[in-house]
Amino acid sequence: MSISKLAATALLSVGLSISGAHASTVTNNFVFTDQGNSVVASGSFSYLSTATGTLGYSDLTAFTISLAGESYNLTFVNTLTPGFDYVYFGYDISTNSFVPASVLGFTSILAGTNLFEGFFFSPLASQGGANADGTFTEYRGPADGIAYALTISPDRVPTVPEPSTWIMMLFGFLGMVGLAYRRRENFSVGRSV
Repeated sequence: MSISKLAATALLSVGLSISGAHASTVTNNFVFTDQGNSVVASGSFSYLSTATGTLGYSDLTAFTISLAGESYNLTFVNTLTPGFDYVYFGYDISTNSFVPASVLGFTSILAGTNLFEGFFFSPLASQGGANADGTFTEYRGPADGIAYALTISPDRVPTVPEPSTWIMMLFGFLGMVGLAYRRRENFSVGRSV
C-alpha cells in the first residue's frame, strides 16, 4: 500500500468521523424528599450532551415527574401556554442544580400547571431567596406538601461508540493489516534475492 493510499485512507477516516458525529443524550434523575427523608416526588430529564448553560423545557428531549400518585411528562408540559400557564424549568448544567426564577409572580424551581392539573415547586429553604420554603403542589389530586431536600444524579449508562468511531477503527485496522502485509512482502522479496 503506497503512502498516498494510506494518507487518503486516513483523511477519509477523519472526514467520516467529523461528518458522522452525533451528540449523546444525558439523563439525570431527581428526587425530592420531605423532612423524614420520604420521597415526595421523583422524575428524570434528558438533554443532548452538547447543551450548555441553563436549560429550559425546550432544551429537553424527555421529562417525567411523579408526585402524589400523579405522573406528568414533556408531552403534557408542551401543551401548556407560557405566560398564561405556570411553565418553568431551569437547570444549570455547571452546578447540577435547578435554578429559581419568577413565574407569573411566583418564584419556582420547577413548574408545569394550568391550575387544574400539573405541578409547582417553590425553591427549597436551602436555596434561599424569595419564597424559598420548599412547598409544592400537585393540582390534579389536589395535594401539597413541603420538600426539604433535592438530589439530582446522572444515569450511569455505558457509552457506546458512535458509528463513525467504529468506521475509523476499521480503517485503522485495515491500514495496519496493509502495512503488515507490505512489510511481509518486502521481507520475502529481500530473502529470495
